[in-house]
Amino acid sequence: MKSALAFAVVAAALAGIATFARTPPPSGRPRNAGPRAAASSPRAPAAPCPPDFLPDDGVCIPAPAPPRRDERSFAIPKLPERATPWSAYSLPLPPDTWKLEDGPPDSGAVRSGVGLRVTRTTRATAPALEGQVGPARVLLVGDGGTLITLHHVTVEGRDRSYLVVLSPIAASGVAPRSELAPGAPLAELPVGSVLRLEVRRVLATSDPSELSPDDLLSDATSTSEDPRNVFPARR
Repeated sequence: MKSALAFAVVAAALAGIATFARTPPPSGRPRNAGPRAAASSPRAPAAPCPPDFLPDDGVCIPAPAPPRRDERSFAIPKLPERATPWSAYSLPLPPDTWKLEDGPPDSGAVRSGVGLRVTRTTRATAPALEGQVGPARVLLVGDGGTLITLHHVTVEGRDRSYLVVLSPIAASGVAPRSELAPGAPLAELPVGSVLRLEVRRVLATSDPSELSPDDLLSDATSTSEDPRNVFPARR
């Protein structure tokens, strides 16, 4: 009698466990899905994010702004007191004949400068820097159209030397070691062409006139500087 009663109790208990296992949980999740399992599935936004926004854990956040065209890589950046717009400066191209080229400079001779895209047929002229003393000296007229000139300037009583690189430009009548007066005509540029402009400050321990073409643009002899620091403001 006792054994029959015990068997009936065990059978009833097993039947209850089987019924519980077949019953779905109210939330629709497996019974063993704890808080960690629930958190592993990121929430998705109820609707697609609008333009200029990105999904982030169920909400839409503003997308990072693309870098501005004047935020380029210079070892010596623009000084705070210098104007930001490139059009505020007297560059080797006349005003209103160019626009700033989108994107970073290419990997050619000009590595840390800017591109000036010609919007109207114009003539490039010899660069003149703020505080320049005397004419510039031509250091290189490359076969690929790279022109490098040396400029001596006086800034707040200190003497400095700069290299200005223009590329590509077919400068006529210009030879190495010749002098270039500020504003001297160099070459005519057609619409759509891009003139690359780079400025490098010569280190005090270097003599550019004694350097090879490869060493002129080496970081061991000169360092890149934002052209807005050295070109004069437009009048």
